[in-house]
Amino acid sequence: MCKHVHLLCRYRQLDQSGTKELSQEEQKMEIVEDHKAVESEIIFEEMDNKSASRCKTLAEKKEEMLRHLYVVVNGVTTVEEWKAVEKMVNPIEPTLTAIRQQTISNFESKDSKPSNSKILKQRRLFSTKKKRNKKKMVTKPTSEECDAIAINLLN
Repeated sequence: MCKHVHLLCRYRQLDQSGTKELSQEEQKMEIVEDHKAVESEIIFEEMDNKSASRCKTLAEKKEEMLRHLYVVVNGVTTVEEWKAVEKMVNPIEPTLTAIRQQTISNFESKDSKPSNSKILKQRRLFSTKKKRNKKKMVTKPTSEECDAIAINLLN
């Protein structure tokens, strides 16, 4: 960026003084003259001109947007086009309301702890503990079941 600004200032000085254009060899050579005061004035002038020409006021931007919307709405010829325009324009008001009501969140820590202290682990969404199988209780068979087992074994 700096090289380009200096080059611009050099050409502007040449244009103002009315001297001849530099040849290719002279352009490659580095000019070691002290023109810092004049150069800084030219830089400030150029920066002011660019910022003034680029920046529009809020009122100008609003007027331009209104004119553009007016042209778009007047150009609508079908119901589908109208629905599309309406679909895009309807969310504007709630969005602006949300922006106006938005508060800046403060993410600073409320607890003052030393930076080298051990941090608490984050709780998991699910348990990582291995689930144990419940032991099935073995009960003694009733007398009827004992008789049925004995009959099955004899057969």
